[in-house]
This record gives sequence, C-alpha cells and structure tokens, in this order.
Amino acid sequence: IDVYLENISLAGPVAQGAASTIRTGPSVSIVSGAVTFAAGEKIELGNGFSVGSGANFTASIGAGGCPALSELGQRSSQRG
Repeated sequence: IDVYLENISLAGPVAQGAASTIRTGPSVSIVSGAVTFAAGEKIELGNGFSVGSGANFTASIGAGGCPALSELGQRSSQRG
C-alpha cells in the first residue's frame, strides 16, 4: 500500500496519487468539491467511505490512471 487514509473528511480540490495502491479505512468522507484518486494498480474503498451530496469523486487505475505524482499535486497519506 502506498497511501492509506482513515478517519478523515476531504474537501476538494484534492488529488491523491499512488504508484501502486490507495486504500481507505474507516470513516473517510468526501464532503465537498472535487476529489481524485489515481493509482497504478488498485484503489480499495473501505467500510465507511462516503461521498456527500454535491461532492465529486473520481478514481482511475492503470497506465493512464496514474500521472506523474508531481503533476497530481500528491498529498502525503493522512491518518486521523
């Protein structure tokens, strides 16, 4: 796992990238704005993942799905 997020509310714009895997644990909420996850191999959305009304969540995987992390504005993984 390259990035693990848990117990966090995200308000976009947020772009989170990983060379291999992004995984969310309990209580990850997209509360507003645009949030994008891009990973080279997989994205696992765990129990308690939610996207609020009016928020926009996009996930992409694979060769075209993981732009250079510098282009994506990668944030470090966050744990609550």
